[in-house]
Amino acid sequence: MSVKITCKVTAAQPRDLIQAFRNSFEPRIAVTVDMISTGADIRPIEIVMFMRAVRSRVLFERMKGRGVRVIDARELQAVTPDARAKTHFVIVDCVGVSDVRLADTQPLERKKTVSFKVLLEHVAMGGTDPAMLSSLASRLARLDRQCGPEERRRIAEVSNGAGIGAISHAIVEGLDPDRQVAKAHSMFDVPAGAEPTEQQVKQAATTLLNQAAEPIATRPALRHLLQDIKRKLEQIIDDISVDELIEAGASEAAKQKAKSLVDSFERFIADNKEEIDALQCFYGTSYAKRLRFSDLKTLADEIKAPPRAWTPEKLWRAYETLDKHRVRGASAQRF
Repeated sequence: MSVKITCKVTAAQPRDLIQAFRNSFEPRIAVTVDMISTGADIRPIEIVMFMRAVRSRVLFERMKGRGVRVIDARELQAVTPDARAKTHFVIVDCVGVSDVRLADTQPLERKKTVSFKVLLEHVAMGGTDPAMLSSLASRLARLDRQCGPEERRRIAEVSNGAGIGAISHAIVEGLDPDRQVAKAHSMFDVPAGAEPTEQQVKQAATTLLNQAAEPIATRPALRHLLQDIKRKLEQIIDDISVDELIEAGASEAAKQKAKSLVDSFERFIADNKEEIDALQCFYGTSYAKRLRFSDLKTLADEIKAPPRAWTPEKLWRAYETLDKHRVRGASAQRF
């Protein structure tokens, strides 16, 4: 049995299908795009099949990670009765993902501890360090989103019409390896079919980044204005002062609320232990003979252990098959 899991599934909720794929014998195959590619812990998976192209190395590794989950042998046998233990998993690459060059994606902000002022000074001094300029592009893009009409007007006056959003975009394009290679081809007249040298690519990258940062590097007034606007718009975070813990623990109000809840619960039990069947069964048995959670856990473990490998879903499905009208609401919602 196989299922297609998407956000538009009509027969059942996607979360119910994923839950069944995680814990049940059926479905044996789940086909989906992105919904369980990352983050989902489905430990019985023994085969991961790639049926679409993946360009990001990080995403590829995360998708492979669906198969590396370790599972206890008894838990595996509960959903795959003929299995002995999960000793490995298999990757089936239908589209050649492992044959193409994957991109090592990085966050745009690479110098979180470097101040905005230092980043601007780096550009003013002719610096083209990729990590510094990447962080500068990230800060400029964030500042551009915060600016209002008045701030944009002041920036345009000082920068001769160059917006900081356009400057940020130009820096990001200058950091693009493909654009750097293309620039090296044109700068050094590299013949068609040949690849530029590493040194040529570095020179092309420096040229692109210098051109992108030129509006900031050549205008001290713009650099001062950007710092002033940033100080005005952004929240100041004190990362120097040391906090002093005065008191730890729940407040008096929280304690009173908790006490009120506990008192109400205990009063309910005391008032209804003669009326509610479940409470009568519990209090009607001596303390030494009362059923405990550990007893129920032992019973559950015995039921789902091989060779039975019974699960609530399997049992409900069997009862539903034999006498459907007596099994009401036997669905994934029950589990």
